[in-house]
Amino acid sequence: MAKAIGVGGIFFKSKDPEKLGQWYNLMVDDLDGALAQVREGGAEIVGEVQEEEYGRFGWFMDPEGNKVELWQPPETMPEDS
Repeated sequence: MAKAIGVGGIFFKSKDPEKLGQWYNLMVDDLDGALAQVREGGAEIVGEVQEEEYGRFGWFMDPEGNKVELWQPPETMPEDS
């Protein structure tokens, strides 16, 4: 099962912060698994998964209509130039 492995910050207003907070897996260890979990929970997946040298990204809409980004970092981060 995918799990959240970190949070950088969440800054927006919510009608029900506790309920909405149950939706968030922002930095994940398994992007495909996390997207499957939010889909099973009723979220709308937005766009296609994108793969970059600095990780994989996917998006969904939370119950209040906020677009949420999930990030799966690469096993090793690319070196700075």
